[in-house]
Amino acid sequence: MDGRQWRGGERFVHGGGSGELQFTYTFDRRGLQRCGAIEPDGDAMQQYSTEIPELYIPTAFSPNGDGVNDVWQLSDKKDIAKIHVSVFNRWGNEVYESDEIDFQWDGFYKDTEQEMEVYTFYIEVTFDDGSDKFYKGNLTLVR
Repeated sequence: MDGRQWRGGERFVHGGGSGELQFTYTFDRRGLQRCGAIEPDGDAMQQYSTEIPELYIPTAFSPNGDGVNDVWQLSDKKDIAKIHVSVFNRWGNEVYESDEIDFQWDGFYKDTEQEMEVYTFYIEVTFDDGSDKFYKGNLTLVR
């Protein structure tokens, strides 16, 4: 990326001198990362694609007051227009719910510190481009 700061959707070209292959890289903030090689005469040789996670969701947090990972939250909230977050304990009881993009769960439910255990989360997201995505997974609370 030649020392430049990357902005989503940019395309970078490497090579392309006389008789060289030209490599093209296309990056999207979400979706696919593509790399292709183009022969000197302009014919595309091959294209490779790699899926990039649309949203990084932490799978553990430690609300122990040390100032590190004390709340469960998303670190990258860009491009999110709307969100609904639910967290359930091992008995299926909902212990946290939020519609706030900047949500932060501190490990409490009704003013009661929750136990160290594995919880299940469900997150419904609408991105700025109008696309919707549903995420589910496990979340470990460590004290």
